[in-house]
Amino acid sequence: MLYAKFQNEGFVVKQAEEYADYLIIKSALEIEKRSQCVVVVGEDIDLLVIIAAATNSENIFFLKPGRGKAEVCSNPEHCSTDKGRYFVFSCVQWLRYHICSFQADEDEIYQCSELQQVVNIFRDENACPDDIDEAGQKVLIALYGRKKSEEIRDSLIFKLFQKSLVKNNFILVFLPPTTAAAREHSLRAYLQVQHWSGFAKRPLDWCWKETKHRLFSVTTHKEPAPPALLSTISLQVRKKVQFDLHL
Repeated sequence: MLYAKFQNEGFVVKQAEEYADYLIIKSALEIEKRSQCVVVVGEDIDLLVIIAAATNSENIFFLKPGRGKAEVCSNPEHCSTDKGRYFVFSCVQWLRYHICSFQADEDEIYQCSELQQVVNIFRDENACPDDIDEAGQKVLIALYGRKKSEEIRDSLIFKLFQKSLVKNNFILVFLPPTTAAAREHSLRAYLQVQHWSGFAKRPLDWCWKETKHRLFSVTTHKEPAPPALLSTISLQVRKKVQFDLHL
């Protein structure tokens, strides 16, 4: 309906079959070749990430409408001369918006040459799932303020959980994902970066599942807790319910 309405009003309209952000930037780059200046307007930080990865042109800008009278306008040339560093920055900002407020110092993350090399795996069209998973683990551990020597992410979660017990207010989502859940997340992140880069890949091969009406993310293939622990919790709940009924 909107497609036809805009066309009737004389607008050039394109319909995205999969990933709209990539189509927006691809179209902007095509226009930039025959125009002096192009401004991409949007609120999604992904748009700026794709621009920075795709071009160093000084003729394309990203305008993010701000609150009140404030507006943010960025040019990819001014973001950083080092795309690896900027890609790390973009990952950090994406995680800040979508996951949690992590504990690591941001300047340390941006200047970490090891992480800059690690995240490049996500831009490799032929990267294998195990390498992607390993890279994702290193990124997440760094974001939560742990040293390279941190052996297992599940032990990191346990340590952070222990620290959270002394706090009055604790938000569960602030804990890093488990090893199994993080693997699925990293593979989905890889798929998104590949779409940003213009490489079409099948979502069902990268931790998405098809349902009757839409695609849903595969969060993990493991149970939320060991069966013995789940049965213990269930048993305690049943005992409490029976006790309350007798009262």
